[in-house]
Amino acid sequence: MQEYDRMRTIFRIFKSDVKGLWRNKLALLIALAICVLPSLYAWFNIYSNWDPYSNTGTIPVAVVSVDKGYTKSDGEFVVMGDTVIDNLKENDKIGWQFVKTEDEAVDGVYSGDYYAAIVIGENFSESMYGFADNDLVHPSVTYYENEKKNPIASKITDTAKGTLQTSINEEFVNVAVSTVMESMNELADDAQKTQYITKIIDKLDSVNKNLDDYLVTIDNLMSCNATLASNLKTASGEVSSASGKLNNGVAQVNKAKTDAQQTITTLQSQMDQVYQSIHTHLQEVNTTLSKELPTAEEIANAANNVSNSTQQIELLKQLLQSDLIPAGSNKDDIIKLLDSIEQTTTAVQGVLQNRIGDLNNAVSGDHAAIKAAANLIDAVMPIVEKQLQADVATMKANISAAYNNMVASLNSMNKGLEGTGVALGSLGNTVSSSNGSFNTLKEIISSAKEELNTILSELNEVEDGGKYDQFIRILSTDPEVMGEFFASPVTIQTERVYPVENYGSSVTPFYTILALWVGAVILVALIKVQVEDEKFAGTRSYQRYFGRFLLFFVLGQLQAAIVVLGDLYLLKVQCLEPVLFYIVAAFTSFTFNLLIYTLTVSFGDVGKAFVVVVMVIQIAGSSGTYPIEILPQFNQNIYKYFPFPYAINAMRETIGGMYENDYWMYMSQLAVFAIAALIIGLFVRKPFMKMNHFVEERMEDTKMM
Repeated sequence: MQEYDRMRTIFRIFKSDVKGLWRNKLALLIALAICVLPSLYAWFNIYSNWDPYSNTGTIPVAVVSVDKGYTKSDGEFVVMGDTVIDNLKENDKIGWQFVKTEDEAVDGVYSGDYYAAIVIGENFSESMYGFADNDLVHPSVTYYENEKKNPIASKITDTAKGTLQTSINEEFVNVAVSTVMESMNELADDAQKTQYITKIIDKLDSVNKNLDDYLVTIDNLMSCNATLASNLKTASGEVSSASGKLNNGVAQVNKAKTDAQQTITTLQSQMDQVYQSIHTHLQEVNTTLSKELPTAEEIANAANNVSNSTQQIELLKQLLQSDLIPAGSNKDDIIKLLDSIEQTTTAVQGVLQNRIGDLNNAVSGDHAAIKAAANLIDAVMPIVEKQLQADVATMKANISAAYNNMVASLNSMNKGLEGTGVALGSLGNTVSSSNGSFNTLKEIISSAKEELNTILSELNEVEDGGKYDQFIRILSTDPEVMGEFFASPVTIQTERVYPVENYGSSVTPFYTILALWVGAVILVALIKVQVEDEKFAGTRSYQRYFGRFLLFFVLGQLQAAIVVLGDLYLLKVQCLEPVLFYIVAAFTSFTFNLLIYTLTVSFGDVGKAFVVVVMVIQIAGSSGTYPIEILPQFNQNIYKYFPFPYAINAMRETIGGMYENDYWMYMSQLAVFAIAALIIGLFVRKPFMKMNHFVEERMEDTKMM
C-alpha cells in the first residue's frame, strides 16, 4: 500500500504538469513547437543531402586544348586533343565550359568563374603516338583547381579530373596497342618469310654441341688438377723437410758461432797480450837506444828486450794461423807486416849482440852502430803502434761480421723455404678445391643441356604443330580491335551489399539521432527540471525526480514519433524495417532525455554545459558521416564512450538490412547509458544537491543568469 501511494505521488506530479500546460495555451503551443522543431532540423539536413551529386552538371569546369598534333609514320596528321574535347562534349556529368585559350581558362579559375580548368598540352598527340621513340614521355595535361571557392566543389571536380584521366588512359592504351600491333603484323610477315623457328632451332643445336665439348674439357681439367695437386703436395713435403734440415744447420752454425766466439775471445785476448808485450819491449829498446851514451848494461837489457819481442812476434804469427780465423779477415796482411817487423828486430838484435862483449868499445867506439839500430827501432815503432794495431782491430771486426753474415744468410734461406712450403701447400689445396667448382660447373652445364633439349623438343613440336600458326595468327590480328580490347580489358560487375537507394537515406540515422539529442537539450533548456509546487514540498526526491521526468519522456516520445513519420512518409527514406526503425527512435529518445534530464537535475547549469560539450564531440566524432578510422586518434579513442554510435548503428540496421543480432546488441549497449543515468539520478546526485542550490543562488544574485 505504501509503494502504491509513492507511485501515485509520482503520477500526481506528472498530472499537475500536464494540467499546467493545458491551462496555459502559450506554454502548450511552445511545448508542441518543441516537439516539431527537432524534426525540422533532421528533415532539412536529410533532404539537402538526398542526392548531392545529381546536379554536378551545373558546376562549371573550363577545358581547352593547345595540342599541336602529330604526323604518323604513314603521313596521317592527328590531333588527339580535339578527340578528347569531343568525348567530353558527350559527358554531361560536369558543366564543361569549352574556352578558346589557355589564359582564359586559367584566369577564370583565379577569378572564381570556374571551379577548375583542364589544359591539354602542346605535345599531347606527340606523346601518345611517339611513345616508342620519346622514352615514354607522359601526355601533358594540366589541371587547375580553385580550392578556396568551395571545399565540396573541389571534391566533385576531382571526379571530372578522374573522368578525363580515365578517358585519356583508355585512348592512350588504344593508340599504344594499335601501334605495337602494327609492328607485330610486320613481324608476323617477316616470320613467315624467314622461318625464325628453324633458325632458332639451328642456333640451339649449335649451343648444345658446344656444351658437350665443354663437358669433355672440364673432365680433362679435373684429371690434370688431380695430378697437379698430388705433385704440389709432394713438393710441399720435400720443402718442409729441407726447411727442417736447414733449421738443424742453423742451430749447428749458431752453436759453432758460440763456440768460436768463446775461442776467438780467448785468441783475441792472447793477441792483445802479445801485441802489448811486443809494444812494451820495443818501447824500452827505443828508450835505451835514444840515449847519447847508453851503458853496457842498458845495451844488454835492450838486446834482451829485442830478443823477447822477436819471440812474441813469432807467437803472434802462430796465433794468426788458427783455423778459427776465416779467410778474408786480413790475417795474411798482418803476417806480412809482422815478418817485416821481425826482420828489423833481428837486425837490431845482431848489432846489439856484437857489442855486448866489449862494453867499453860499445860505449865509445861503436856509437855509430848503436845509433843505426836506434834509427831502425824509431822507424818500426809507428808501424807497431798504428798500422799493426789498426790491422788487428779490423781483423777482429771482420771475424765477427763473417760469422754474423753466415747465420743471417742461413736464417733468411730457412724463412724462404718455410714460405715456399706454405705457398705450395696452399696452392695444392686451391687446386684440389677447384675440382669442386668444376663439379658444380659440370652439373650446371648438364642441367642447362637437359633444359635445352627440352626446349628443342618443344620448338620442334611448335614448328611441326599448329601452335606456331596460332602465334602468327595472334600477331596478325587487326590493330584497332586489339587496341579497343586492351584499352578496357576488364568489365567490373558490382555486387551491392546492403544497398541504400540514395545518400539522403544513408545519412538519415545520423541526422535523426542528432535531432533527438537536440530535442532533449531544448526540453531541459525551456522546461524546469525542479518541482517547485508547494503542494509537493514534502515528497521524496526520487518522487519529484520521476514525476517531472514523465513530462520529459512524453514530449520526447512525441519528438521521436514526429521525426520518424516525417522520415518515412514525408521524405520517403529507404527503410526495410519500419517498426524496428521507430523502436530505435523511441528508445533513443528515452535514453537521451533520461541522461540529459539527469545531468541537469544533478549538476544544474554545469550539467547543461556538459551536455552541449558532449553533443559537439559526438557530431564530429561519432562516425555518423565519416568512417571513424579516418577521424583523429582522439575521436577514435573516446567515441565508444558516448551513446551516438550505438543508436546510429542500430538505426542503420533497419535501413540497409539486418545482420544476425547486431540490432539487439546495439540496443543493449545503448541501454547501458540509460542505466547509468538512473544511477546518477537516484544516488550520485544527492551529495551535489546543496552545492547546486548554492550555485543557483549565486547566479540569481547577478540578476543576469
